[in-house]
Amino acid sequence: MKIFVEELEALGIPVSHYNRPRFDDNPEDLQRCLHSLFAITPPTAIVTMNVELFLAVQQFVSRQKLLVPEDVSLICGDPDPDLGWCRPTIAHISWDRSPWVRRIEKWANNIALGKRDIRQILPDAEFVDGGTIGPAS
Repeated sequence: MKIFVEELEALGIPVSHYNRPRFDDNPEDLQRCLHSLFAITPPTAIVTMNVELFLAVQQFVSRQKLLVPEDVSLICGDPDPDLGWCRPTIAHISWDRSPWVRRIEKWANNIALGKRDIRQILPDAEFVDGGTIGPAS
């Protein structure tokens, strides 16, 4: 998320709740957030963090009588293997989970030993283009 915000700022795009919305981790607050985002001018693209949110957003967009990718581009931030079943393909971010698993294991071991451990990792990620990305407007 930090890189996303830095890129927006580098392009002179002000960062606000519109391009970085926040909601509580429950379906009702997600719906509230989406209604707020689409109230005046629908966003042209939405990046979700996982498949569950992707599906909820895709369904919301459909209920607004908008089309993906013609009206709204959608990207999933999770390389879920179930995405391979979708046609058109879903644009997503691909990354290897194993460095995260190893890091969590090391963190848990350090905490169990009473060691302070706040190290972060940023595994390599790759954007995988798909049929949910429309033309730039």
